[in-house]
Amino acid sequence: MQTLGANGVLYSNEYVLDQTEWLLGQDFVDYGYGKVAAWLRQEGLVINGKKVYRLMAEKHWLQCRIQRNRYGKKLAKELLPNPGEPFACMQVDIKYIYFHVQNRNALLITVRDVLSRGISGKNRLSN
Repeated sequence: MQTLGANGVLYSNEYVLDQTEWLLGQDFVDYGYGKVAAWLRQEGLVINGKKVYRLMAEKHWLQCRIQRNRYGKKLAKELLPNPGEPFACMQVDIKYIYFHVQNRNALLITVRDVLSRGISGKNRLSN
């Protein structure tokens, strides 16, 4: 298989691997196949990430995959407030809103009870 260059010249896979090896041999370069493919495109080759992945896999240049937790993040339960009664712990959220119709800004302040998660009050302050 060959790779087409932006100038219309066909390059062999060995040329692509040489360019990749040179890039990965630089100091402080620890790229995966996505960044290598982007760099090769910047150098004038018409190549996609799947081909770069295949070539790097043949040479065992791929880094190990990051293992992600399938079940999501677990919150630190001891850091969350645990009020025993309503209105013992309140949260305040402030949002900055732009109204296109009036061509002006406003602040939306929301006060929420942590225990019931209900909104205790809202107020809009115009600027």
